[in-house]
Amino acid sequence: MPEQRNQRRSLLFLQAAALFLLATMAAAQGGAGTRYRIAEADVAKELSVIGLNVSASQVHFPAYISSATEAPNLEVVAAEPIGANQVHLELGCPTATECLPFFVTVDVEEPVRFSAEVRLKTRKAIDPNRQLTLPTKEARLTVGSHAVLVIRDGRIDIHLQVLAIDSGAMGQQVRVCTLDRKKVFRATVTGEGTVTGMAE
Repeated sequence: MPEQRNQRRSLLFLQAAALFLLATMAAAQGGAGTRYRIAEADVAKELSVIGLNVSASQVHFPAYISSATEAPNLEVVAAEPIGANQVHLELGCPTATECLPFFVTVDVEEPVRFSAEVRLKTRKAIDPNRQLTLPTKEARLTVGSHAVLVIRDGRIDIHLQVLAIDSGAMGQQVRVCTLDRKKVFRATVTGEGTVTGMAE
């Protein structure tokens, strides 16, 4: 019973995070060029590339997700079983300018086995302390540049597109704000175009 309550809480948190991310993405995409909807078939295609056959009807998006390209190059980042017949997947694109990380659920008969297969077949190790890009000593952030802010909450990462208010090098603290400039965050530069932090 407590485990089911925890799963429900996790699912509610994920849904809230997805809606928050959607609102931020909508603001970020307002002034940008053409955006293309990432479809269920795109996720099913990515899973087939790593050897897992799933139909588009088994994939469910919590919200509208888009990319800068018509045929985005998706990558599976993480997989976790939820409930008796679903897997929670985190996906993304090679760069944050193509698409921000997003979540989907996939209907499967054996979620634990499916999640294990995803972990084995993806090239990246699934690490709770993973970063969107690999840090380099030369990584810098300049005033006015776009970046991805990673906010960590337990086992969940929330990714937001932000603008740099300060300049900073790898490991330095900077201030960043949402694209509408309504929310300011203190963050640490953790990679090229990537910062990690919390709200001020």
